[in-house]
This record gives sequence, C-alpha cells and structure tokens, in this order.
Amino acid sequence: MNTALRDRLDVEDVRWTVEQLKQVEESLTQRKVERWRQEYLSMNP
Repeated sequence: MNTALRDRLDVEDVRWTVEQLKQVEESLTQRKVERWRQEYLSMNP
C-alpha cells in the first residue's frame, strides 16, 4: 500500500480485484507488452 502523504488531495487508494488483474494481464499478453513485476525486483537471492 502506498503510504505517501497526500496533504489536501481528495484521493483514495485504488483497490484491484483478482478478476481485474487477470483482465489486465490478458490484455498485456494479447498486445505483446512486456511488463516487469515488482516481485522480480524485490526478490532476495
């Protein structure tokens, strides 16, 4: 979760469902878009 301060901005966190994430992944795959995932960047050897 993003814990950055928002000061006076009236902005809520975006909450994704599993189904929404699956749809995004499928769309990226169909368009042959390469996406880096956070877990790859934060893995410990």
